[in-house]
Amino acid sequence: VVLISNCVAAFYKSFGLTFIKDDRFLSIVGAVTSVFNCTGRLFYGLIMDKSAYKVAMCIESTLLIILVSTFYLTSYIGVDPDCFETTTALDLVNSTTANITLDDSPVIDTCVTALSTKVAYAVWVWAIFFTFPGTYSTQPAVTTQTFGHKYGGFIYAFLFSCDIINNLMVATMSRAIKEAYGYLGIFLTISGFGVLALVITCFYPYRPRPGPRPTESWCLFPSLEKLGLVEIPRGDDQNNGRETKNPELRTTRM
Repeated sequence: VVLISNCVAAFYKSFGLTFIKDDRFLSIVGAVTSVFNCTGRLFYGLIMDKSAYKVAMCIESTLLIILVSTFYLTSYIGVDPDCFETTTALDLVNSTTANITLDDSPVIDTCVTALSTKVAYAVWVWAIFFTFPGTYSTQPAVTTQTFGHKYGGFIYAFLFSCDIINNLMVATMSRAIKEAYGYLGIFLTISGFGVLALVITCFYPYRPRPGPRPTESWCLFPSLEKLGLVEIPRGDDQNNGRETKNPELRTTRM
């Protein structure tokens, strides 16, 4: 899901420039996405509080698959095919300024983006930006639920180190996919990662909780203990552990 958010955030405007002749409108759409980015976090956080992380993530993944896989269809809503085929990216970028010839006579551009095209594009972009932030609001809570308060924060920091791999994948793979299959190929490819996220979420426990600590481990190194990743039992702790495991001692204490 984080990969989807990175990819959409990187390409939604350049994709819009291919069929919307209004760079100012695209900038406004991008500015308003921050509102949906914020409210989406609240919405999916509320779903998790009322139900579970599994429910919130399944809803989010399903909606992202639908929205991203159909995002390319917005380029066909109300778009004149002649203008779509002949317009260059440079013309679209300069569409917010008046074109003046050498004799100062204005050039009238007959290709005007329809209102329905702008509305459909804006709705899709805002819906996507409303949906994917649910990951960022639910991940801290579910990490704490799964690993406990002691280790949840540290593991959460490592969890989002995946951005390193995601950004590298977007930078290296997106250009090759775009040249071979266009924006449609990009959106369908990242939708496939949404399907993968949905399948993995279906196997996640409904009520995650920390499991029992292992009695023996091969990774009890002092350096890892300083980082808070492991807890090395001391002599007194081991004796207390043996006493509590003895049923006779437990009954005596009771």
